[in-house]
Amino acid sequence: MDVDLKTDNKATVTEEHLHIEVTDKHSFDKHSFDEHAEVVDKKAERALKLKSDFLILPIMSLTYLIAYMDRNNLGNAKIMTFTKDTHLTSKQFYNCLTIFYVGYLTCMLAGNLALRAWGPDRTIGGACVFFGAIVCGLSQAKNYGSVMALRVLVGCGEAFIQGGGLYLSLWYSRHELATRAAIYYSTSTISGCFSGLIAYGVQKDLNGTHGMSAWQWLFLVEGIPSIAVGILILFLLPQFPDRLKKKHWLFTEDEVALAVSRASAYNVAGAKLKWSDVLRALKEPKTYMMAFIYGGVGMGSAAVGNFLPSIIKSFGYSAVHSQLFTVIPYACATVSLVTVNFVSDRFRRKGIFVAGSLVLAIVGYIILMTITNNAGRIFATCLVLSGIYPAIILVFSWANTNSCGYTKRATSWAVAGIFAQCFSIAASQVYTDPPRYLKGHGVMLAFLSFSLINTLAVYLWMKRANAKKEEIELDYRQRGIAHPHYSTSLEDEGDGHIKFRYVL
Repeated sequence: MDVDLKTDNKATVTEEHLHIEVTDKHSFDKHSFDEHAEVVDKKAERALKLKSDFLILPIMSLTYLIAYMDRNNLGNAKIMTFTKDTHLTSKQFYNCLTIFYVGYLTCMLAGNLALRAWGPDRTIGGACVFFGAIVCGLSQAKNYGSVMALRVLVGCGEAFIQGGGLYLSLWYSRHELATRAAIYYSTSTISGCFSGLIAYGVQKDLNGTHGMSAWQWLFLVEGIPSIAVGILILFLLPQFPDRLKKKHWLFTEDEVALAVSRASAYNVAGAKLKWSDVLRALKEPKTYMMAFIYGGVGMGSAAVGNFLPSIIKSFGYSAVHSQLFTVIPYACATVSLVTVNFVSDRFRRKGIFVAGSLVLAIVGYIILMTITNNAGRIFATCLVLSGIYPAIILVFSWANTNSCGYTKRATSWAVAGIFAQCFSIAASQVYTDPPRYLKGHGVMLAFLSFSLINTLAVYLWMKRANAKKEEIELDYRQRGIAHPHYSTSLEDEGDGHIKFRYVL
């Protein structure tokens, strides 16, 4: 497509025999749909991405790392003396896992609204300080009531950082996001490696030091860094691109303008909440299909995060060595997560990689349920984690790049998040039959299979929608007239815009 920009704000777009006059400066952005158009300075774009990769991506990745460690450290504490010292029954321990997701789910909407109202620096930074302090407080928990109260507060605090992925989507283009999201979310698997190593070291060297049990040291060692990271975020994390001043301490005025332009490819700068877009998202079948997919992989993530140490301990290993063995599947998941999402970005395809990741996890659960050899079961846990964690990032990227406009994307992702948290609540209650945990594995297998069915369904739905748009455009081109959407904005039409194509 050739674009000739005129000085009178008109653009002549020539595509084969099609001639279109566009007079509205807010009409659809040619750059967002023509990936080969030389509209922006590639050198300036590389500089912007480099600076974003240098500042924003590491800060957000560190945030997710410490959040995931604080979320799942109850699983590591369980195979210490935590349940004995706090007098928890098995049922009460499961309730302590569940209550985190209740707090998280309750505050999700508030977290999304706060991100836009207060800004990402104060919202995410303040949340890290808050839940880090609460985790430190868990080191002094004495009974069921105190653990429940503190865990629900951890969930409430972490709900205010769950918009981090949405924040990243405003700094990176559609085809850059999956790799960055992979790096961002890979910290969840890296946190599993760190948690296992930290728990191993704490249980081996700090148990009984200064009269404190290993689990008490664990909460302190993992809670204090969260407070430090939160303070760092308050000073360093930039605002949304459209809310930055003309010049930032790291980004030049031109780079800020470019960031706003890139974000506007499928958003409108400074866009306000539009209830019509909320309703549009809630009426769309794709919203719920994506939500079921994300709910399934979110359920799997919650299960392995909370129960992997117990599952490995059930293989016959000691508590100390079980902490160490959790590192192996998390290391495999880290490699798989980054590799799969990088390849997905290169091929600009998501659906086939989501399906492949789900198949890998499903095979892992089948092995766990059918064999008793320890080496084989460790291998199976590697398959499970290597399938679940890449799928989480792929679904995040797939859902966000296929929802056009801030309000519609935020609504669709909020629905997906609600499904994931509800499914995670269920995950915290199904691993009740040691040592084989057949019921828990069976539930995970069923939900992941359902996610796979929905993946294939949404892929075919979007492929058909793309083909239908192609047919309509061809019809208009053959008749020699411009489609009405050429003079309307993305915010008005959303992903129903005739030039918008779903990423398959």
